[in-house]
Amino acid sequence: WYTEGIAEYFATHDAASGTFGILPSKADGFEGWGRISELQLRRKDPATQGESTLPSILQPTDTSFTSELKYAQGWAMVWMIRNHPELKPHFESFAAIRTRDDYKTAKQSIDKKVWDRLPIVWLLTLDSLTEGFQTEHSFVEVQPAFKVRNSNDAPVTIDIKADHDWQSSGLFFDKPTKITITAEGRYAVNDQPKPWISEPQGVTIRYWQGRPMGEVTAIFVPRDGSSIPVRLPIGRGTTLEAPADSELWLQINDSSASRADNSGTAKVTIR
Repeated sequence: WYTEGIAEYFATHDAASGTFGILPSKADGFEGWGRISELQLRRKDPATQGESTLPSILQPTDTSFTSELKYAQGWAMVWMIRNHPELKPHFESFAAIRTRDDYKTAKQSIDKKVWDRLPIVWLLTLDSLTEGFQTEHSFVEVQPAFKVRNSNDAPVTIDIKADHDWQSSGLFFDKPTKITITAEGRYAVNDQPKPWISEPQGVTIRYWQGRPMGEVTAIFVPRDGSSIPVRLPIGRGTTLEAPADSELWLQINDSSASRADNSGTAKVTIR
């Protein structure tokens, strides 16, 4: 994945400015590249979802690169570890890799805690990845603090920022647990020509991922990163069953390419 990924990373460049490792700012004009669309298409396809998890990418059953998906995954992984502000320092040694032994040495130098969190960071990044992805607003926290949530625990209330992508609830579920999530508040999901004020149910003037922009949304991410999580609409409130061995993450629905012009928070309570 790294050998082909780093080649893809440098191949994705702007010849006019000599800038390498770019992420296209928009889909128009980059139709022949297609790496992000390939990733998203396969991630949503039940027949190929299993190939999109990090364990499948780092330890594939077949190491030959014979599909567009493998090249797209290699590129995305390299792009992520070279641009995520928390991951970048850990993976700086990868820049010196020239041989298989170099790779093994560099891999062993990275803290096990980082490797343990990488499958989750990958799944959340993959879910949001799009042309124009705003790194300062859309990358997730690598090692947030979590507390095991039990059915009889007191309610937890957190603020979810409109200008950030997936945000940790701080809750981990070690067994299937029924929870109720409610949300309230007003926030802006655009600022042109004037702020678009939304409440937790979202605004139907524009949709993202098939749901109203501004809608409070949840996702349960498996801690072992072994399956693709599904976005769950929350709106003003709903009752869900958290899967075993999962973390709860939340966001205000919007494209990761347009977070910078959002503002405000939604107050979310988990019971």
